[in-house]
Amino acid sequence: QKLAAVAVVRCEAANGNADAAIQKLEAMVDQGDSTDSVLFAELYNAIGSIFLSQNNDYEALLSFLKTDI
Repeated sequence: QKLAAVAVVRCEAANGNADAAIQKLEAMVDQGDSTDSVLFAELYNAIGSIFLSQNNDYEALLSFLKTDI
């Protein structure tokens, strides 16, 4: 269910609401159970992808690096 919510937020970002999508995803990170590695990997990859779509390579890189953690 949480992974589906991430997918919905990705769609919102693709529809032009990138800033709001990043805020939602970061809120999910703050509220989530950090032991759920699959969820957190998806969250950080989604955030990184959105930053890439905004040509913000630095923030995208930081998000993608957190996926491995």
